[in-house]
Amino acid sequence: MSRLVPPHGSPELKPLLFNQEQRKDEVRRAEGLKKVPLTSRETGDLIMMGIGAFTPLDGFMGKDDWKACCARFALPRRKDLFWPIPITLSATEELAKSISIGEEVALWDTETQELMGTMKVTEKYSIDKEHECKEVFKTADPAHPGVQKVMNQGPVNLAGPIKVLSESFFPEEFKGIYQTPAEARKLFEERKWQRVAALQLRNPMHNSHAYLAWVAIEGCDGVYIHQLLGNRFGLGQGLAVSILLNQLPGEEHGDVGGDAGHRNDCNRNDQDDLSLKSKATERHSVMRADSSTAPPGMETARKRV
Repeated sequence: MSRLVPPHGSPELKPLLFNQEQRKDEVRRAEGLKKVPLTSRETGDLIMMGIGAFTPLDGFMGKDDWKACCARFALPRRKDLFWPIPITLSATEELAKSISIGEEVALWDTETQELMGTMKVTEKYSIDKEHECKEVFKTADPAHPGVQKVMNQGPVNLAGPIKVLSESFFPEEFKGIYQTPAEARKLFEERKWQRVAALQLRNPMHNSHAYLAWVAIEGCDGVYIHQLLGNRFGLGQGLAVSILLNQLPGEEHGDVGGDAGHRNDCNRNDQDDLSLKSKATERHSVMRADSSTAPPGMETARKRV
């Protein structure tokens, strides 16, 4: 039996990614479907649902869930499950009018020109974009990157369950270091971690962040660090470079970083970060931000890049 907390809102992960055999059939079937273009953010959200990081979602949100998510961080379709940011798919008015309720469509990544999945459209609705921004980001300032993405969406949202057919370029381009939630949880189990701290950063990690991780190691079995990367790094969709930190064999919680000298090292220049490495083991990976491996209360925390 697993020592870890269950994924958010579900007793187990709910990945929507098809296996290889299922993909072949669905790709052939999708050839005759209308294409709905995806933005980088929408493609990232689809991949998150594909690998189970957005468990228990089964597709893009309808209006009731969108409205409650904005107003009170809840999903009525899932017994008011806590969820802080809407996961939606937008389209132009012309495209939305051409799609019937119950029709299946192909979801197409405009950046990589790749079929990412299919969706059965169960709902079409318009939203107040400024309202979403003020509720979710607490601002409608166009300089805010989240506001920019919402305001640049199409005027109509399409909702419905999805079938995910691709993880894009991540498994190949980052082979050996790309990691899914299931793989992360397996790694926690292998290390016998039960109490895991999660640290997600939007900027390159510096000494104060390293100090936070160091403090967390003292009270937890390990630390899982999500270091976000975005378009400015030339990687397209948002990624997170993750680092696993834990104690060396034989060390007790109270012994890790127990002297003031090691703690003070975190206040020096970047080269002194080696002091952190001298008493912790590391494993670097590149992965999508994962909502299922965070400790209780942080399961759905994420950053959009």
